Amino acid sequence: MNRYTIFVFCFFTYVYSYAQNRIVIDSLQRKLLHVKSDTTKINLYNALGWEYRNSDYKLADSLADLSILLAKKIEFEKGVGNAYLIKAIALRTQGSFEQAIKTARWALVHFVKDNFRPGFSSVYNFIASVHFIQGNHKPALYYYLQSLKVSEELNDVQGIAKSLNNVGAVYLEQKLYDKALLYFNRSYKIIEKVGDENSKAACLNNIGNIYQYKEEYDSAIAKYSISAEINLKIGDKRDASAALHNIGLVYFEQGLFKQALNSFLQSLLIDEKLGDINAIIITYGNIADCYTKLEMFHAALKYAKESFIMAKAFNMKKDIMNAYNMLSKIEEKNGHYKEALINHQLYKVYSDSIYNLENTEQIASLEEQYLHEKQEKLNVLASTESEIDLFKTQEKEREVTKYIFIIGLVLIIFVTLIYVVFFLVLRRPKTS
Repeated sequence: MNRYTIFVFCFFTYVYSYAQNRIVIDSLQRKLLHVKSDTTKINLYNALGWEYRNSDYKLADSLADLSILLAKKIEFEKGVGNAYLIKAIALRTQGSFEQAIKTARWALVHFVKDNFRPGFSSVYNFIASVHFIQGNHKPALYYYLQSLKVSEELNDVQGIAKSLNNVGAVYLEQKLYDKALLYFNRSYKIIEKVGDENSKAACLNNIGNIYQYKEEYDSAIAKYSISAEINLKIGDKRDASAALHNIGLVYFEQGLFKQALNSFLQSLLIDEKLGDINAIIITYGNIADCYTKLEMFHAALKYAKESFIMAKAFNMKKDIMNAYNMLSKIEEKNGHYKEALINHQLYKVYSDSIYNLENTEQIASLEEQYLHEKQEKLNVLASTESEIDLFKTQEKEREVTKYIFIIGLVLIIFVTLIYVVFFLVLRRPKTS
């Protein structure tokens, strides 16, 4: 059983940060009808692409293509970078992970040309999200921390909140629950202050994951329900599906398998309409678990195999691991003990590769490195400030010395002039 769906944030680097909804889309489309400036048109194409990222990735990709053509023509590098990032999101949704990372790196190239540092954070965050989906936790954490570092340098409050959430998501996947909750709570406090409803819903979902693990089901359902309500209100279908999915997981853990199956099937309908490969694989797996509990083994085996085939095709390690585990349980129930043992052994191989101690220690060391670098930076800043203060003091002392010297020189000249005048008067010839 896949225990939960974790929300990670992908940043968009233009001024639009709305959740996908009809009102915003209509407004953007109306503006496109009257706009004359190419730069504004590019920004509107990108903003529309962002709005469609969770509901129609093909349309989002097409809008990004329009933006790239026009932005390259007028050498608007930031516009090109934003468009490539939207294309990368569309590729990720389709499960084209390697191509998604390559496309995101093209976005980074154009952000570097423009020296647009918020774009750096967005790209690092996106690359991390792809590794996260594939179960590659070490590179995911590395890139999330890089994103966090840039957001902190820019004092980007929303970027900091989202990066904190994403770091928490990696720790949650590593089953370091207390550490994950610490990051989620830090993120949520910031999100509440800035009033970002989409991020608020996602963070509540992740906190619900923690309560679910601790078997505090009422608290988990409460968090998921608020998350689902917000997502439905703002029209974010992908995240609404995830919240429904997680409510199904709570029912499953309580032994309410028919209710759980109903929630999963509702979630699957949305996932299939969106073409969200990762969500489909997870939901197939959980539907298979429900049918197993209901002793409907033929249906269970069908969904488990579908989950495995898709996970293998897209090299999604965690989902391959879960599929082997499901296949092992179903074959055992069917009395096929040899097949069950083979699948269980393959499950252990993948489990060890993802959750082994060395991996966990390496991941922990990444955070230590980030904190160490952050402290070093603070020390350098403090040292620099001290040096500046010392320099200012020395400058003041030099100024005072200079003024004393000038005053002394003036006095010497003045005395000298008096002496010369007095000497000349004494030497003047007397008259009779």
